[in-house]
Amino acid sequence: MKHHSYVTGGNGNDEYFGPADKLRNRLGEGTTESCNVYNMLKLTEHLFEWDAIAETADFYERALFNHILSTQHPETGNVTYNLSLDMGGFKAFQDPFEFTCCIGTGMENHSKYGENIYYHNDNELYVFQYIASELNWEEKGMKVKLKTSYPEEQLLVFKFDCDRPVRFTLQIRATENITNRKEGQLIDITYDIPEDISRGRNKISIRFQAHHSNTAGPVFGIRTIKK
Repeated sequence: MKHHSYVTGGNGNDEYFGPADKLRNRLGEGTTESCNVYNMLKLTEHLFEWDAIAETADFYERALFNHILSTQHPETGNVTYNLSLDMGGFKAFQDPFEFTCCIGTGMENHSKYGENIYYHNDNELYVFQYIASELNWEEKGMKVKLKTSYPEEQLLVFKFDCDRPVRFTLQIRATENITNRKEGQLIDITYDIPEDISRGRNKISIRFQAHHSNTAGPVFGIRTIKK
């Protein structure tokens, strides 16, 4: 992720990796194959399950928003094999009847947006991606609704519908130092749902602000400015 990823989160030129940290001379029509990004996202899922750090989720977001979303034609649904990053480059959408590998993964890519928004253990709920969604956490008897137009707006609104009082930690991702936290750590927000608050009236609003950092592609990096 750190040494072979382009600004979009994609990897490789003509389906090959090159020397670490040397990307500017490796730009062309064959930059960042879609199948590579597809598999990098699968790998990122496993990495986050093993060690839930914000840096991993940041990479997933960068590749999802910048590469995966941009590979599908908005009208025909056709997908691209590569996403050229060369100066003057353009998208070449494939004939779906050719059925290359990137057409196969390309169809799957755009059916998976709801797959990795949340992760949880017994007491923590991790918000892996900021995508408008609803979660039914059956073990807790709780439903969570996330309302957002991110990244067009830097605001997350969580609403909780609980069968009974619930105590858990809501893990919100951050990408730089916040109140003396180390880079890559997640913010812990302990939120108690009081018994005297009726069902459906529980809400948390979190506002973010875009920032620049020293990482590649900070377009969708965020930091908390209000909780």
